[in-house]
Amino acid sequence: MSSRELVYGKYQNRTTYVLYRTDGSIFKVICEGKWFKIGKFRYYPVRMTKTIGNGTTLVCRRIDKNSKVLDEFYLQNRKLGLWALNEKAAQKGVFHWYNKPKNMLESVLETQKAGIHIIHHVAKINLQLNVGGTNSNKIYTFVSDSKITPGNTEIDPHKVSITGGTYLIYYHYDSNHIFPAFPVSIYLTKQADEEAVTNALKQIK
Repeated sequence: MSSRELVYGKYQNRTTYVLYRTDGSIFKVICEGKWFKIGKFRYYPVRMTKTIGNGTTLVCRRIDKNSKVLDEFYLQNRKLGLWALNEKAAQKGVFHWYNKPKNMLESVLETQKAGIHIIHHVAKINLQLNVGGTNSNKIYTFVSDSKITPGNTEIDPHKVSITGGTYLIYYHYDSNHIFPAFPVSIYLTKQADEEAVTNALKQIK
């Protein structure tokens, strides 16, 4: 399940901010002075004078029982972004700007609900990775054009050294085939062929 939703946010008036899904339906309505939740986190929107320009803006604050502000973010008018759906995602920022894919690889990552931040450009492939795992919903493995292959990844996690090749896709999959495979990190050298990497990414299961 995705941890973020692509939405478009704009002010209906000074005290009301509406988030729309890409199909035009309303995802969430945020009003000044009314609590809303993301997972177990609770946020309280307050209206403040803009520090730059004229008018006001809503600031959403997560506050602890001692009234200490743990987190806050501004609601910007006409913003297309990725909204956190649970507290784990919210810890990394509630409302990220959406960056349109620049190539086919980024487009495939978007369809898999993974961000482009998992792409790492490296001089060469020289990695140690944990593969396998005891959680049947998240068994870790990788695909690469390197000649190195992992051992038995189905029993227990263990570290595998990988060197050589032009790309490596590190991902986890569900042995029960309930959830789709999900890429964790992609390592690319300058010699990596984008089409080959994209095709490999499409085929992970």
